[in-house]
Amino acid sequence: MRAPKGVVLENDAEIAAHAREIYIQAGRSHAMPPGNITEMTVEERQLLAAWFESAAQESATR
Repeated sequence: MRAPKGVVLENDAEIAAHAREIYIQAGRSHAMPPGNITEMTVEERQLLAAWFESAAQESATR
């Protein structure tokens, strides 16, 4: 099975490269994972959003 849009998230570099898209698709819009097949919880989505937002804030202060 091929990953949607060819996006593979198997290591830190791939995750970092797609952080904004992950944040939007899983942390905010709930479009990922498709059909919520992994049963991602509200708490996990909040944690993901907090991770991205804290990294973005840290980056902005540099």
